[in-house]
Amino acid sequence: LSLSLSLTHTHTIYLYTFLFHCRQSASVTMIRKNQHGTKGNKVTLSTNSFNLSSKAKKLNIYQYDLCIRCPDDPRLVDGAGVPSKFICDEVFKEFEFEPHIAYDGKRNVYSKKRNEEEKTITKKIGRKTYTATVSGPNATLNVRSVINSIKGDQDPNELTSITTALSVVIPNCLSRNEDYVAIKQGFFQKNQQDLFNDPRRPSMNNSQVLRLWSGIKTRVTPTEGDGLTLRVTKVFQAMYPNGKLLDFIWKIIRREKRELDDRDIVPINDMIKHLKVQTTHVGERTHTLDGLSDRSARDHIITERNISVEEYFKSEYNITLQYPNLLCVKVGKNVYPMELCTIKDSQPFFGKLPGPIQGKLILKAREDPEKKIMSGRALRERLGTLCGEWLVTHYGIELGREPIVVEGRVLDPPIIPDSKKPVNDGRWENKKVDCSKPISFKLQILSLARDFSNGKFEALRQTLSRKANDLGIFFDPRNVSFRMCTLGDIGAQIKSCKYSFVIMESKGEEYGSIKNHETFMNRTQCITLKVAEKVVNGDLKTTENILYKYNAKIGGINWKVDLSRITGFSEVSKQPTLVIGADVTHFTRSGNRPSLAAVVCSYDRDISKYLTRVSAHYPEDGRNSIELIPDMDKIVSEMLGRKELHNFEKTKQRNVIYYRDGVSQGQFENTVMKELELIKKAFLDKGCKDTRFSVIVCTKRHDQRFMRKDRVKYDNMKPGTVVDSSIMAPNLLNFYLCSQQAIQGTSVPCHYYILHDDLKLNVDSWQAFSFALCHAYGRVTRSVSYPAPAYYAHLACESARERFLAGYQDVQWDDTAAPDNQLPTEDEIQQTIVPGNFDAFYM
Repeated sequence: LSLSLSLTHTHTIYLYTFLFHCRQSASVTMIRKNQHGTKGNKVTLSTNSFNLSSKAKKLNIYQYDLCIRCPDDPRLVDGAGVPSKFICDEVFKEFEFEPHIAYDGKRNVYSKKRNEEEKTITKKIGRKTYTATVSGPNATLNVRSVINSIKGDQDPNELTSITTALSVVIPNCLSRNEDYVAIKQGFFQKNQQDLFNDPRRPSMNNSQVLRLWSGIKTRVTPTEGDGLTLRVTKVFQAMYPNGKLLDFIWKIIRREKRELDDRDIVPINDMIKHLKVQTTHVGERTHTLDGLSDRSARDHIITERNISVEEYFKSEYNITLQYPNLLCVKVGKNVYPMELCTIKDSQPFFGKLPGPIQGKLILKAREDPEKKIMSGRALRERLGTLCGEWLVTHYGIELGREPIVVEGRVLDPPIIPDSKKPVNDGRWENKKVDCSKPISFKLQILSLARDFSNGKFEALRQTLSRKANDLGIFFDPRNVSFRMCTLGDIGAQIKSCKYSFVIMESKGEEYGSIKNHETFMNRTQCITLKVAEKVVNGDLKTTENILYKYNAKIGGINWKVDLSRITGFSEVSKQPTLVIGADVTHFTRSGNRPSLAAVVCSYDRDISKYLTRVSAHYPEDGRNSIELIPDMDKIVSEMLGRKELHNFEKTKQRNVIYYRDGVSQGQFENTVMKELELIKKAFLDKGCKDTRFSVIVCTKRHDQRFMRKDRVKYDNMKPGTVVDSSIMAPNLLNFYLCSQQAIQGTSVPCHYYILHDDLKLNVDSWQAFSFALCHAYGRVTRSVSYPAPAYYAHLACESARERFLAGYQDVQWDDTAAPDNQLPTEDEIQQTIVPGNFDAFYM
C-alpha cells in the first residue's frame, strides 16, 4: 500500500510527532496475560477468600450519580466536588431509599432496579443548605457475566466497575445496621469490649488512653480461576474513649493538673486534633477541634465584649468553670473551655499512635495461622447471618461457606557464596564481609541519653571491636571517642568527625534533627538506648546488625547473592544491568505538605551498592498527595551522570529492571507506565539507545492471606512460597511471593505485577530473581519481605520524611488555608531532605 500526501511543514511536524508518540506508547504497553510457573515443591494453602456464585439468569446492577450542591461552599457550587463523609451520609438518609439500594459514601449509588426518574431533596445541616440530586443510570453492570468465571478478553475497566459496585453492595446491610459503624472500609460493632483491657489487671484498664475495636472488612476481587471472590478480613481500629474531654486529657498526661506545662502541649495536640466533641450550653452541638489555644479561659479576652471566656460563660450561661487556668480548645476562630466538651461516641483515632500504644495494638492484632483460619470462618458466619439472606433475596448472590484452597510452590533459596551454610528458612550465617579499603578515620559515639555513661561506652566499644574483627569489618577502637551532648550542640559534633554513632533515648523527633546534620562526608548512625544496652550486655546478633549497617555506609559489601545461577538470568547477568527501586510517601490529612519520592539505583555488577535521590512534590489543588514521580527523567539522568555509571553508558547492550513499591492496580497506567516513559527518555537523552527495560510493581498493601495446611494444623508459609494461579488477578502477569520467615502472627506475602518486560523472561525467572533480591538487603542475615531496591527506596522515603518534619517543625501547617509564604518551596525542601550529596546511602 502506497500513500501519497501533500503536506505543509507544520503538518509534517504533526505527523512525525504523532508517529513518535505511537511508537513510544507501543513500546511501553502493559502485559495483559498471566503465566504460571513450574519450579518448586508443591504445597496446599488455605486462604481468607470465599467464592461468590449466582444461579440467576440475569443479574445487572445499575449505577447512579449523587450530586450535592451548596451555594455557600465554593467546592460545591457547580456540583463537581464531594463534601465530607458526614454531609454525604446525612444527605443520603434524607432520600429514604429502598433497602436494596447501596451507597459508597461519595457519588455512586447502586440499585438492582432501573429507574430513569431524577430525585432531588434539600437538607439543612448546620448553617448551610444542601441540594442533592440522584440521576442516571450512568452504567449498567452485567454481574452475571463474570461472577462464576472471567473470560480472558474481559474489559479491565468494566471488571473494576463491577467489583467496586459489589464491594459496596455486599456489606450494605451492615452500613444500614444501627449496631454497626463504618470506619474506612471496615464495619465495627458499637459498644464492643475494649481489646486493650486486660482481665488480669482490671485496675489498669481505666488508665488506657485509647480503646481498641475489632471489625470486619470485605472486598470483592476478580480472579482468573474462581470468578468473583470475597476476601473477608478481621481489622482493628484505635478508638477515642467516650466521656468527658477533660478525663481524656488527664489520661494523655497521666495526671490531673490545674495548669498545663509546656511539655504537655505537643502530646495533647497530637491526640485531640480533628477530634469531634459535643457541647450542650446552647443546645447540643458538634465541633471539630483544631487543638489547644494559647491562653486559658481566665486569660483569653473576648474582644467584642472585653471580658474573659471565664466571665462570659458565667454571665451568659451561669456556668462557673472549675478549671479556669487550663488552656481552652480551638474550633476555628472560637475557643471553648475543655471541661464543657464531651467526646462524641464511636469515634476513630487516625493520628500517629504513641509507641507504647502501637506496641499493644500489634500484640493484640497478631494472629497465628490457626487463629487466622478460625477467625476467618467466624467472620464469614457473622457476615452470613447478617447479610446472607438479604444478599440472596435482593441480588441472588450466594456466599461460599468454606475458604478457597489453592496450590502454591516453595522455591529453592538463592546461593550466597559468603554464607557458611546454605540458606535455610530465609536465614544464613555470614562469613567475613567485603569491607571497603581500610583507611584509618576517626569515629565517635555521641550520647543524647543521660543513662549512657562512660562505663557503658567502653563496653560498647569493645563489643563492637571484637565482632567487627570476627566479620572482617574495619573498626579501629583506638580511633573511637565518646561524648555526652545535647540536641543543641550535636550538629557541631557530627561535622567534626567522619562517622558518628548517636545514641538516643528512643526514635522520636530527635531522629530527624540528627539526620539533618548529616552530609556525605559526615555520616551518622542512630542507635536507641535500648539497642545500645543490648550490645553492652553482649548481644552478638544485635552487634552484628549494627556493624553490617556501618560497613554498608562506609562503602563495604556485606554479602553477595549469586544471580547468575538463576534460570534465564545467566545471559542477562553478562550484560550491564541496573536495578532501580522507587517509593513515594505521603502525609495524611494534609493537602499542604508535599509527597516525598525516593529513587535508588544499583551501580555494581552484584546489585549490592546504590545511589540515592530524594525529591519533593506538592500535589495539585484539591488533592492530598501525588503518587507519580514527575521528575523521574531528571533523577535518572543525574544518576547516569555519576562517575559510578560511566562504564554503563559506554556499553552497547544494557538492561534496566525497575521495581516500584506501593502502587495500586488503578495507578498502573497513569503512574508506573508514565514513570517508565520518563526513565526511557533519560536514557535516550544520554545516548543509551539499545537498552531493554522491565517493570515490576511490588506491594504489601493488600489483605490476601495464605495459611499452609499441615496434617494436624495450619502453619505459616515457608520463605519462597509462591502462588500464581486460581485467585490471581485476571488479565495481568502477577503472583504472590512470601520471601520472609514470619516472626509473629501470620506472614504477609508480597504481591508482584510484571507490567513490562523487554528481557522476555518467563515467570519462573522473575519469581526466582525477585526472591533472590529479598536476600540482598544488607542489614540482616535473613531474607526480607520484598526486594532490596524497593526496600532501600522505602527507607530513603522514611528518612526524608523525618528530615522534613524536623526541618520545618516551626511552619504552621493549616489544613484549611495556609498562606503561600508559610509553605517552603520544593527547592527549599530539597535542601533539607537531601544531606549534602544525593548519593548518600539511607539505611
